[in-house]
Amino acid sequence: MLWAFDTQGVFTLFEGEGVPSTAMPSQVMRGRSVFEVFRDRRDVLEVILRALAGERLSTELYLMGVWFEVRLLPVFDPGGRVVSVSGVSLDITERRRAEQELRASETRYRLATQATRDIIWDWDLVTGEIHWSDMAPRLLRLDMSRGPPIMDMAWWTGSLHPDERERVTRGLQQALDSPEGHWQAEYRLRRGDGTWAFVEDRGRVVKDLQGRPVRMVGAMQDVTGRHEAEAEARRRAEFEQLLIGIVGHDLRNPISAITMAATTLTKREDADPRDQKAVTRILSSAERAHRMLRDVLDFTQARLGGGIPMAPRDVDLLDLVRQVMDEVQQAHPDRRLEVDGRGDTRLWCDPDRLAQVITNLVNNALAYGDAFCPVRVRLRGQPGTVTLAVKNQGHPIPQALMPHLFEPLKRAEAREGSRAAHGLGLGLFIVKHIVDAHGGRLRVRSNLQDGTTFLVHLPRQPPPRG
Repeated sequence: MLWAFDTQGVFTLFEGEGVPSTAMPSQVMRGRSVFEVFRDRRDVLEVILRALAGERLSTELYLMGVWFEVRLLPVFDPGGRVVSVSGVSLDITERRRAEQELRASETRYRLATQATRDIIWDWDLVTGEIHWSDMAPRLLRLDMSRGPPIMDMAWWTGSLHPDERERVTRGLQQALDSPEGHWQAEYRLRRGDGTWAFVEDRGRVVKDLQGRPVRMVGAMQDVTGRHEAEAEARRRAEFEQLLIGIVGHDLRNPISAITMAATTLTKREDADPRDQKAVTRILSSAERAHRMLRDVLDFTQARLGGGIPMAPRDVDLLDLVRQVMDEVQQAHPDRRLEVDGRGDTRLWCDPDRLAQVITNLVNNALAYGDAFCPVRVRLRGQPGTVTLAVKNQGHPIPQALMPHLFEPLKRAEAREGSRAAHGLGLGLFIVKHIVDAHGGRLRVRSNLQDGTTFLVHLPRQPPPRG
C-alpha cells in the first residue's frame, strides 16, 4: 500500500493492493489528516512526527485490523526542509501469525523437554548436527565445567557399549533406509562418569518430497532402574528355586523316615496303649509336615511361573471324594462329614491334585465351621461339567478378606469353638492354581444364614495346557 502526506499530515496518496484489507477506500482517505485518523494511537503519531522531523525509519504497526511493516521516507526541498512524507506499508499479518505460532511451538517444546525425564534429540541428516534437550548432559552425567560438551554422531557411536555397537548402528541404518522410517532399540550407553546406562531409544525419520531422509527426531529414556530391578528379581527367583529345591529334597527324607518308623511301631501287637497314642500323634504330625512341605513346593513352582505339574487320567470324582473323606474322618473322628453325589461324576483330571483340593477345602470347613454342624460335600454331574461343593455352617468369611481369599499367606482367624487352623496360609492359593490348571472355576459364597460354600466347576475334558 503506497501513501504520502504533506507537512500538515494530510494524505495526498493512498492506494495499492493492500487498501481493501483496511476497509478504508482511497477516495475517503485522500484529503484526511493522519492526526485525525490516528488521534487515539500515540505510537503511530510518534512515528509520524519523527518522519516529519526528517527521520527515515521502518517499524511494524497494527493498523485498521492488519499488521503492516511501515517504511517512512521524508522528502526534502533544496533548502533541506521536509515538504512531505511518502512511504509503503506491507501486509505482514500472515508472517506475524507464523512467527507467533513458531514462538508458541518453541515454548511448548522447551516446556515439554523440561517436564519429561526423556532426552529429546533432533538429528539433521544433511549437516550431521544433533540438537539435544537441556536434560541430556545432566542425565548422562557429562562434564559441563568447560562449557557444553560435544554430543555429535561420533560421540554417540563411541559411547555405545562395544558388545552392542554393531547391532544398534545396523538397526539405525535400516530405519533410515526403510519406507516407514521407525526405529527403536535398547542398549547400553556410557555416561560421562564411566558407568553404563541402559537406555530405551526410539526415533522417526523425516523425508523430503523426493523421499530422501533429511531429519530424524526421537526420545531416549534411561531405564537403568528397571533393568536393575529385573536383574534383582531374576537373582531372587533363582535363589528361591535353589533354596526350595534343597529344602524340599532334604526334608522329604527325614519326614519319610519318621512316617515309616511310626507306621512300623503301630503294627506291634505288644505295644503299650499310651505308646500307641504317642505314635499316632507322631504320624499325624509327620503327615501335616509333609502337607506343609508339599504346599511350599507347589507355591514356589506356581510363583516362579512353572505351573503346578499335572498327570491327568480318567477318574470318577465321587470315588475320589469318598476316599479323601474317609481319610479326613479318621483324623477327625469327633466331626460329622456328609457326601452326596448325583449324576455322572467321571472326568479327565489329576486325582492326586484334586485330592489336594478336596482335602484343603474340607479341612478349612472343619477349622472355621461350627463344630456341632456337619461339613457337607456335594457332587453334581452336568453335561460337560462336574460341580463340587463344600459347605459348612458358622461365622461367614469377613468381607475385608474376600477379595484376597486366594492370595498366598492370607488366612482368617479360627473362630472360638472351632479347631485351630494349621498351615501356612497357602491352601486356597494352591487350590485355585490346581482348579485353573484343570480349566475350571472356583467360587465362594459366605453369609450368616447359609454358611460358607466353596464351589468348584470342572470341565470333563480340560483344555490342553500351553
